[in-house]
Amino acid sequence: MTVVQAANVVLQAVFIVIVGLGYYYSVRATRVMEQSTQEMVQEMREERTTGGRPLITVSEDYESLPNLSLVVQNVGHGPAKSISFSFSAQVESSDGFVLSDLAIFWEGLTDLAPGAKILCYWDKLENLLPMIQEGRLEREISVTVEYQNLTVATTRTSGPSPPVAMKDS
Repeated sequence: MTVVQAANVVLQAVFIVIVGLGYYYSVRATRVMEQSTQEMVQEMREERTTGGRPLITVSEDYESLPNLSLVVQNVGHGPAKSISFSFSAQVESSDGFVLSDLAIFWEGLTDLAPGAKILCYWDKLENLLPMIQEGRLEREISVTVEYQNLTVATTRTSGPSPPVAMKDS
């Protein structure tokens, strides 16, 4: 056997190994893509069934200033159910009424449709500003909202909400 023939055999072996590795990684990538596709199809089925995922927010409503309201709304595209709320501190009005103790907050809500909004009158801005300045009302209160979509996936959102971050000018 000459050197050329030996080199030819080695090159053919290397080529076979390279082709085999390419085939192996190609099959592996196809399986990963298949799994991703299955997950995407499942997610699309759930979205078609429920109409989308809900997103529940709690915030101040400044639309009717000087009156302030606390608003709970579903800004997502799907309905939410089994909604519960947890406040980091009490949300109180100037007359001593504690909004965070309302039944919708301590009992929770059974469901909330997409686009639905619940307004709870809070107080007048000029009544809340002295309370914030005196320290009787916290400047930022965190509200944690837990809820489920129709496929029973539990979601937890948390973020700052009331009180007012505005100043009288």
